[in-house]
Amino acid sequence: MLKQEETDNVKLKKETDHFTILYCETDSSCIENVADILESSYKSITENLKEGLEEKLVIGLYPNHDSLTEGLGIGDIPEWVRGGLAKDKIAIASPLF
Repeated sequence: MLKQEETDNVKLKKETDHFTILYCETDSSCIENVADILESSYKSITENLKEGLEEKLVIGLYPNHDSLTEGLGIGDIPEWVRGGLAKDKIAIASPLF
């Protein structure tokens, strides 16, 4: 289980047209790239699904395996897991992880 200060690190927020990205200070160097990739993928994903979003999608960007596990809220997960659906967001591992 993570200490409270470790889970509190995912508190910075980047807003784009279609996403709210929650991230840690350690991901500040890549957050613009992550936001650009998400936005550039939005159109093709929604066209393939034939469904758009009415609200912004929340993406949690986690810096390590323990924080990703906590973000997903499902207990222990294998080391190879790099993301999943949480209760109120999509939780993914940082590209720097």
